[in-house]
Amino acid sequence: MTITTPTREALQRAGAELSNTVEAYQKGSATRAQLQAKTDEVAAMQRAFETGPASTDPAQAALRSLGGSLGGTDGNTGIGLAAAVAKSGFDLKSAPSVRLSGSAVFKANVFPAATTLRPIDVANVAPLGQDRRFLWPNLPSTHVGSETAVSDYVQSVRTLTGTVERAVDAATTKANVDVTVAASVEAVKQFAVTINSIPNVVLQSGPSMAAFLGGEGSFQVNKALDAHVLAQIVAATPAFATTGTTTIDKVRNAIAAMRALGASPNVLVINPTDLAAADLFRVGGSAATDGPYAIDVTSGRTSQMWGLQVVERIGGGSDPMYLLDTAMLGHLYVGDLAFEADPYSEFKKNLTTLRIEMNALFHVRNVQGAYRIAAT
Repeated sequence: MTITTPTREALQRAGAELSNTVEAYQKGSATRAQLQAKTDEVAAMQRAFETGPASTDPAQAALRSLGGSLGGTDGNTGIGLAAAVAKSGFDLKSAPSVRLSGSAVFKANVFPAATTLRPIDVANVAPLGQDRRFLWPNLPSTHVGSETAVSDYVQSVRTLTGTVERAVDAATTKANVDVTVAASVEAVKQFAVTINSIPNVVLQSGPSMAAFLGGEGSFQVNKALDAHVLAQIVAATPAFATTGTTTIDKVRNAIAAMRALGASPNVLVINPTDLAAADLFRVGGSAATDGPYAIDVTSGRTSQMWGLQVVERIGGGSDPMYLLDTAMLGHLYVGDLAFEADPYSEFKKNLTTLRIEMNALFHVRNVQGAYRIAAT
């Protein structure tokens, strides 16, 4: 059945009026209520027409199909492409081809960008790099619980008077050993850091975010613990000297000096600059340009320096080298690492503070277990 002229003209007028109302609303000269009223009016006309005798008309079916699939927000409201086609005077017989303004038809359509349309959700956070070249994992350690101090006895003096070897019938005074032992009590330290004012929604977004933040906090605690270990060694004022020209010379002479004190060094603590100098040292020619490397570079480690475990410690290259007899030097007392959340202090703001902390102490028992390779 062909659309009668009054019905088609009525739809055209209603569609044009709705289009004008939409433009007026976008410009601020029409209210939301006016736009809703006009939309409802056109929708009612469209439904009445589709349920009447003209509902089988192929032109009207084409309008509904175009409106629902290409431009309109709803094929039954006359908004979008369907309204524009009707407004243009489209008729299957008399005007089967019409031209439309693309900007006018599609200007209300907003399509999501490719970056937000369907992204792949990566499960975890990509953190910055963490320099974990620490000394403390190479030291003997013991778990500490609620204890707040370490109590110890340390020998500071050994003096021999007289001669130990004597005749079996000697009647003189025998040799005597004087020793001094002092009680030592050292307080355990706390290592703690907080991450403040984290939105609750961030922590609740998934376990990977909490793990990431915990990793950031524990990294700072680890750095502080390693600095504490070296500071304890320095404060104990171990013996020091530097004999030789190259790094290899200095290390070997320091080993001899430690052995003379009864120590058996097993760890070399070295900064990245000095380690590179040892790795790149050449023999059999000019030390700078030719000859084979003194260290077997195919092994990937400098541990062939007299069986020492080489610990390349973080730093810029200014820290002196240290030889350690870890069994003689001391003990690291380490507590549990606590990871705690405080959602209450900033409860009104939906913010949470994380706290990462632990108790620890590196207790130097015998300073002769360390040797600083430096001139002063």
